[in-house]
Amino acid sequence: MKKRILSVIAVLALAAVLAVAMVACIPSDPDKAADNLKAADYLVDVADDPVSMGVMGLMADGIEAVVSGTSDDFTEGVTIFYFEDSDSAKSFYESDFISEMKEEAEAESEELVIKRQGKIVYAGTKEAIKAAR
Repeated sequence: MKKRILSVIAVLALAAVLAVAMVACIPSDPDKAADNLKAADYLVDVADDPVSMGVMGLMADGIEAVVSGTSDDFTEGVTIFYFEDSDSAKSFYESDFISEMKEEAEAESEELVIKRQGKIVYAGTKEAIKAAR
């Protein structure tokens, strides 16, 4: 009886952890992230071809797509970089581009969140990141 209760508790705890993990992640599909941002009334731009990414100045090894969302009043925003593999994302996350972005945000006392999640690197305000989920 005691083992069964512990098993049930363990299963419930695992289910709760998985539910939180699923909600807390940026979608792995750029179109889903763009749809979520649009639903939250963000102005959205998706670059998923070399020409549009080149125009945005976002050429990095292994990059597949970039989704940007900005609130109407430009106080909230997020940019999500999608890569073909986690090694490319890690290399980009550790690049000078991201380091400079972090330094600029710190110097201007901006509340900028920059994180890597598997094959995804994202940077933005907490509210915009929440809207992309």
